[in-house]
Amino acid sequence: MSRYLNHSQISFALFHGKSVEQLLISLRYTSTGICWLELRPSNKGVELWSYQVIDEGHANDIEVYSFSPVYPERVHSPYSIHDSLENAMHQAELTFRADETRWINQFSLQEEYSDLILQKQK
Repeated sequence: MSRYLNHSQISFALFHGKSVEQLLISLRYTSTGICWLELRPSNKGVELWSYQVIDEGHANDIEVYSFSPVYPERVHSPYSIHDSLENAMHQAELTFRADETRWINQFSLQEEYSDLILQKQK
């Protein structure tokens, strides 16, 4: 089974109060940082969150959620809020080059990050 969610699975997750995330492999701002996005349901619609952290991990530490943020002041507010999933995904694609086929369930980011570490070791 694929870890990546299709559009209906993303809608289902958001409808049930769950976020989805995407590791932005193509948007590494330096060789020592990683970025990811979160689509988060809210009473205002769908929030688009952007995270940029210092890559402090290694093969035995893939807990990206505990890495130090590059911009601590941005951690507590969404990048943007949208009235629909489609608009939020469109913004993610335009601004961050997100790939509509690479959204995953929240808290599955460690698997993506682990794959990235394995690729770097080759």
